[in-house]
Amino acid sequence: MLNSLGQQALEIAKGVKGLYQPATTWTLGLPKYEIRIDPRRAQELGLTPEDVAQQAYYSLRGGLTSEFYRLPNLRQNTILVRYEQEQRQTPQDAEQMLITASDGRQVPLKSVASLELRPAPTVIERDGLRRVIGITGYYRLGQPPSMEVTMDLMMQAMSKLNFPPGYSMEVRGDMTQMMDSFRRLLVGLVLAMFFIYFVLVAQFRGSYNLCRWWLHCRLSFPGSSLRFGWRISRSHPYP
Repeated sequence: MLNSLGQQALEIAKGVKGLYQPATTWTLGLPKYEIRIDPRRAQELGLTPEDVAQQAYYSLRGGLTSEFYRLPNLRQNTILVRYEQEQRQTPQDAEQMLITASDGRQVPLKSVASLELRPAPTVIERDGLRRVIGITGYYRLGQPPSMEVTMDLMMQAMSKLNFPPGYSMEVRGDMTQMMDSFRRLLVGLVLAMFFIYFVLVAQFRGSYNLCRWWLHCRLSFPGSSLRFGWRISRSHPYP
């Protein structure tokens, strides 16, 4: 779904004025074999899909042995345990990999699972723990600026694409830097207000006197403004 939305957004980006050489940050360009486990068959052997997946992972990728005995001030060598290279070269070798049941029986992997060839992403990209796909491009001098091009692409994509629940489109790049700068500016202003408040409390020797001064200013400013306007009108009685 993520790749499909990315390709649709890429087609929209190709028609955006001022955006050149649009592309996605990754594509489904790598083949991979996926193990599809039969839960019923695995349950008959007293295993869960997670047990089968872990045994298949450690048989193909290997795992380090545990260190029960450690010598002081001595770094011990670790041992990687996995199948020999000639035993894990083809999909047929993976299907013949032995899976150990809960009672000690060993059965080939193909009896509890099947291997399916599927395309895989060239890179797994995340933004704050969320899987994402990015749309990139270039803008040129004399053409619409980057933020205008980005907002144009986003508005067209939001109006033309039907995002399923849980999927959305966000702006990154210059917009992200601008929002981050605004956030830092806001935090700085809040801290400055707190420091100014504490300085005024120290100057007025307490919060009570500070509140009285603040209320006096709030009440006297409208009155002085009205009085100033009345004096101006009285000084020009005739048009």
